[in-house]
Amino acid sequence: WVEDAVNAGDPSDPYLFAGFRGRQVHLSARGTGELEVEVETSGGDGTWKAALKLQIPSSGYAHYLFPDDAAGEWIRFRMSRNSIVTAYLHYAGIAGRPHPDEPRLFGGWRSQEDPGPLLLLRPAAHNRNLLVISGDEGLEMDERMSFTRCENRLALDEAGRAVALSPLVQYDQASAFLHDAHRRRFRLPVVSGTKPFGRDLREVQSERTLAHIGNIFYEIPRGEADKAELDVRRLRPVSAHRGVVHDFCSWRGLLILSGVGPKGAGDGHVFELPGGDRALWAGCVDDLWKLGKPVGEGGPWKGSPVQGGVPSDPYLMTGFDRKSLRLSHEAGVGVRFRVEIDFVNRDEWVAWDTFSVPPGRGIPVLFPEGFSAHWVRLVADRNCVATAWFRYE
Repeated sequence: WVEDAVNAGDPSDPYLFAGFRGRQVHLSARGTGELEVEVETSGGDGTWKAALKLQIPSSGYAHYLFPDDAAGEWIRFRMSRNSIVTAYLHYAGIAGRPHPDEPRLFGGWRSQEDPGPLLLLRPAAHNRNLLVISGDEGLEMDERMSFTRCENRLALDEAGRAVALSPLVQYDQASAFLHDAHRRRFRLPVVSGTKPFGRDLREVQSERTLAHIGNIFYEIPRGEADKAELDVRRLRPVSAHRGVVHDFCSWRGLLILSGVGPKGAGDGHVFELPGGDRALWAGCVDDLWKLGKPVGEGGPWKGSPVQGGVPSDPYLMTGFDRKSLRLSHEAGVGVRFRVEIDFVNRDEWVAWDTFSVPPGRGIPVLFPEGFSAHWVRLVADRNCVATAWFRYE
């Protein structure tokens, strides 16, 4: 249910429950007074049994994290009285993916301290080779992964103009951020200790754009109403790392990344360019899921002037693990901060919790293990200079 008119006792449609970890339900209801929610599960044989009962308090919102051993093939819900109800499930599915640690699949990636010369990529228009551009120099890689110098000056100049870096993502002291087609700003975490470098957005699959923002890879789908627009609200993190990526593109069914050194040459993924300490990495888009689970830090505010009662920019929460927040401010009196979440990803916000922060010191907030929503934002109860710093580990 998403803002559905539900009659007391009527069951929801069955929803798949088995095969996932980190299962959580968000519940919200309009109106006053508490609302009881009966949760039922089925083993898939058409019979249902009561699993537990939950309460939506008068505030209108509740959430519940199911234990990983909770049984059932399907799940459904019933309400104790007529109401306008949302019951929305989040499945994290994070099962011990490693932190960024340069797995063998990605050997040879350069460090932030040694990014090497910038290499830009473009599938050549005049043949099916891959054009690798470094300054005024151009090399072509053919289907045998062999390199030759590009002597077509016109093609090289045209390609250089076409692939020139034009960043769409911006950074400030708090986080990375980008705007959607309606100029709404969305904030994203960055991997600690890294700095922006190279290309940030490029389409690598039909109607799906790969983004590299703050050393985190994301998938961004096209808009449902307008395929020419990126649906920034529905982006999802893929993986994170601490190396350097200059550029990326799809070529002959492969994902090509530039910015690696020749250290891993010969491993089937790294191909050394002639005449220097340079190489390309070749694999497939799905390989990026093996790079390391998404981690990062940042927030909507870092020493930022905040207006009381005005929500912060949305900050991404979905797809990350082990979430915490630290709140602080520079006011001479206490400030109350309301943490709001959008768990349906439709710009519909509910209050998750409120925290009172005394003057002169910050307070830590630890989210329950497995807790997730699509976006999070904060609202202060008075004007102040504040910091809201999230850490995803």
